[in-house]
Amino acid sequence: MAQEQSLPPEMVLGIFDINIINVVLQLIKYNDELSPADMRRYIAGYLTHTPLQFLGLMQ
Repeated sequence: MAQEQSLPPEMVLGIFDINIINVVLQLIKYNDELSPADMRRYIAGYLTHTPLQFLGLMQ
């Protein structure tokens, strides 16, 4: 855990930026099926849950 906390802030922000852009791009692919409220909910979920939680493998 200590190693994760030692990541340089610019690296953390760079990774976050790329990942949030990819989330938005994936949601745009489903534009006809998702409402703006759905998209906001999915983005908020991405920001607050781990991938393992989304897959139901962790609480």
